[in-house]
Amino acid sequence: MDAQPTERDVAEHTAGHLALTDVLYVALAIAVILFGNMALVRAMDVALDTLAR
Repeated sequence: MDAQPTERDVAEHTAGHLALTDVLYVALAIAVILFGNMALVRAMDVALDTLAR
């Protein structure tokens, strides 16, 4: 048995790491989009209230 990791082991480890990173990036992107939409809706609400007065 050699102690060197095989290419498949390295690929699986890298794929697992990339998948976790992708999940984190997607979650972060969703959070940014949701908070951005909330801020935009709030800003539009304030602007419409100002125009309505």
